[in-house]
Amino acid sequence: MDQINDDDNYETENNNWKDIFKSVTRNSYFLNARYYEIFFEKIRKNEYPSLPSRQSCIYMCDVNNLEFWYSKFLKETGKESLLIYSFEADGIMHYADPEWLELGVKPNAHYEEIAKKYWKGEIHPDQTGQKEILFNGTLRRIDKFNSIADFKGK
Repeated sequence: MDQINDDDNYETENNNWKDIFKSVTRNSYFLNARYYEIFFEKIRKNEYPSLPSRQSCIYMCDVNNLEFWYSKFLKETGKESLLIYSFEADGIMHYADPEWLELGVKPNAHYEEIAKKYWKGEIHPDQTGQKEILFNGTLRRIDKFNSIADFKGK
């Protein structure tokens, strides 16, 4: 039997284990995110039915949170700029702290507790101050901006 040397390299051929791990991690993340959405929707339907559904609403933000969301979506999309629209809204809005959507494997009782805090509009203890707005109703476009710089200039 060969002796194991700490200096030996135990990576598999072509580093396939890294690709497999990334794939499993990514797929687990998306499955868990999907579970969160289903669980949050169940709580909304049962206890907060008048609030917009995360599955069918329009996501919005207010001016105070625009820079946060703009930079987040720029990073996620890899684009140099994104369009920004200002609207006049008539309908139901729910202001929520997206920090409650933390992903992790937890017992169902934990999911229920945080889902209720999300739907009540409670602030997460981390207090980043960022809000997302879930909206159902009618929108009337007021203006269109080609970038955040364009928005700030008006």
